[in-house]
Amino acid sequence: MPSLKEEASTKICGFMFHYAKASDDVSWHHGGTKNSLMFTQLLKELCVIEIFVCPKRCAEIEFGIVPSLCMDRQKHAFLNKNKKDYIAHPEDLSRTVCHHKLLTQIVYKGAKALKGKQLFPHELVQQVLLF
Repeated sequence: MPSLKEEASTKICGFMFHYAKASDDVSWHHGGTKNSLMFTQLLKELCVIEIFVCPKRCAEIEFGIVPSLCMDRQKHAFLNKNKKDYIAHPEDLSRTVCHHKLLTQIVYKGAKALKGKQLFPHELVQQVLLF
């Protein structure tokens, strides 16, 4: 069963590259490749947080623009902690810098350092400081 991202990608590819009729057609594969490249470029332009986490560029994350739900879901990754509260990747300098950058920003700016439309900023700060 395809994931939601794969389904969306297939539909977008179908709209943009409608000349390819069948999924086994060579032009359909070429259209899918072009769609994937455009999707990746779009994510880079939108500064989606996952673009920084995957290639080990965590130190470049600006926590003032991270959406509150993303912060809530990714707090373990940003703090470089695993479920047992141990350092997850001690050898990864980028994650260590990210950890210190997040804590420093919270200490100096408080709850105003984080976005909080879906979650209140003080709830996020409290969760981070409990680690």
